[in-house]
Amino acid sequence: MFIIVVGFIRGKTSNLDPFFPEGAKGVFEAAAVVYWSYTGFDMVATMAEETKKPSRDIPVGLVGSMAIITVVYCLMSLVLTMMQKYTDIDVNAPYSVAFSKIGMNWAKYLVGICALKGMTTSLLVGSLGQA
Repeated sequence: MFIIVVGFIRGKTSNLDPFFPEGAKGVFEAAAVVYWSYTGFDMVATMAEETKKPSRDIPVGLVGSMAIITVVYCLMSLVLTMMQKYTDIDVNAPYSVAFSKIGMNWAKYLVGICALKGMTTSLLVGSLGQA
């Protein structure tokens, strides 16, 4: 939420020109990458026996989480390209570098700590499906 709010406040709409630089092909390639970054399906299958009504709860959980994740990814990518021109985005640390470039050096540390926490949580949840 921090990144989205600050990105809309400090971002520039002039960075969004051109809006579709790679055209439809680029959109579909990016959508394929984003789809494979969601790895919760195996955890859902593992935890399916814990639900009271699996035939209702699993589809609702999958569709609901995919809808929320899609909206968040779209907002995150929009604010990133508003903070920094798409050609200048650092692929190794996009948000940390973007915050540095807009003059919020303290925010890059906050983003880095939260990213580390998110990766740790993801690894812990990923190990749940391994059992």
